[in-house]
Amino acid sequence: HNKNITSDKYDILKMLSNAIKEENITPVFQPIVDVKSGKIKIFQSLIRIREGGHLFGPKIFLQLSMDMGQMIILTKLMIRSTLESLQKLPKEVLVSISLSSYDFEDDSLMTYIDFWMERKAVCSKNIAFQIEDSLDEVKSKKVLESILKLKEKGFKIILNSYGLSKFNLSNIFLIKPDFIKLQEDTVDRIEVDNKALLVIQKIIDIANILGSEVIISHISDRNQIDLIKSCHINLMQGFAISPPFEVDYNE
Repeated sequence: HNKNITSDKYDILKMLSNAIKEENITPVFQPIVDVKSGKIKIFQSLIRIREGGHLFGPKIFLQLSMDMGQMIILTKLMIRSTLESLQKLPKEVLVSISLSSYDFEDDSLMTYIDFWMERKAVCSKNIAFQIEDSLDEVKSKKVLESILKLKEKGFKIILNSYGLSKFNLSNIFLIKPDFIKLQEDTVDRIEVDNKALLVIQKIIDIANILGSEVIISHISDRNQIDLIKSCHINLMQGFAISPPFEVDYNE
């Protein structure tokens, strides 16, 4: 990777405005698999910017794009490019797209989603929206209403970062998500702390009541997979299972 681009704010800014102007927003897809069968159940669409032959991940540009108020433009380009990639992905696998509460503040978001879904002839049951904020941040009535509206339209909902320090039961029972994704450090915690395992068990119990499936991510080695198999978690994701891949449009 071009080292300068990652350290200099001006370079990142230039890359960001370039990406928006040239629409160089590329999704990569990471499989989320069924713990028991190993079958791919979801492809998570992850944002990358293509610059000078390299793909750059959100750690580099996300904070700056929020500060500059460009977040919603990136989200919209991601929605569009993800929907454009669908014809290259297996039909029976759900595809998830990330949304944050920032995105819901934009009044044109829903219309934009409807427009591209119709334009690309995609059925809502094939798409999941992953809500990136912890439920404690989903305070605003508008955000909750938007999530419920997406559910009504037939989209699946994944609540992200649910876990050991974040419990908001009233929201989770209100939204009744299709999937609950445990917070990123869960797998590291359960390796060292039995108490963490008990908390995970409680979350799994709640998920069962709601009819939701539980996803654990950031699985980085094979030993963690064996540990997860003993935990009654439904789905798993991480580099030990499969790194993200790019769809080849030239095939």
